[in-house]
Amino acid sequence: MHRLVVFACSAADREPLADSLVEHLGLTRTDAAVQARLAPGVIRGEFPEAHAAAAAIQQLGLQARALPSTEVPVLHPLERFHHLRWPETGLEIRDATGTDWETIPWTSLDLVSVGQVPLDSVRHVLARSTTLVSTGRHQTTEAESSAPHSPGLELLLVCRDPFRVLRLEHLHLNYEFLGDRRTSGSAENFRLLITDLLVRAPHAFRTPATQAWLSGESTAAYHFDSPTALERSTQLNLLIHRLRG
Repeated sequence: MHRLVVFACSAADREPLADSLVEHLGLTRTDAAVQARLAPGVIRGEFPEAHAAAAAIQQLGLQARALPSTEVPVLHPLERFHHLRWPETGLEIRDATGTDWETIPWTSLDLVSVGQVPLDSVRHVLARSTTLVSTGRHQTTEAESSAPHSPGLELLLVCRDPFRVLRLEHLHLNYEFLGDRRTSGSAENFRLLITDLLVRAPHAFRTPATQAWLSGESTAAYHFDSPTALERSTQLNLLIHRLRG
């Protein structure tokens, strides 16, 4: 079985792309429209006809390729960490018990993906005269009101040997290892952290959004509508990095 990857797609390409997905992959019109709207990226599902679909999409002037399913990286589960240290020996992460530290060699860092995404919302639940506040991504019911935070920065750090993906959120990190360089702003500390990582792992591939953020470009160049959109972009850029290598 194969996966179908679309490497570039503009708004004008989405309808003909959806037509090809219906014709050559047998997707329903609704599913095809959703997948075309999410493109570029990996089309959801595995298909025996992916090569024919890729050829048809290429005839539209788009870049597409069918790859064996085993060659398409799956980013989940993401490992979330809050406590890091980054000495010369490698990136150190604290394990789930909060007691021991694990060292990831700098040579194992493969890809750095930074993006601005909506942060978790704050949910206010009203019960009699008491207001309870909890954090998380929740659906709003009639008894709840939800107010999103401002967008925040996330880093997806892809490692190899073994393959794993670390997720770091700039507001939920401990920056004690910065020492005297630590500032009062989490965004500034986040930039210092990533700059340090790239100095120690200059070989790590930087996604276009990461490079735009490092270069101080407009937020439009590295903003994603959701954490899932950042994950899709990271997956696509990891594939591009591997295919070029």
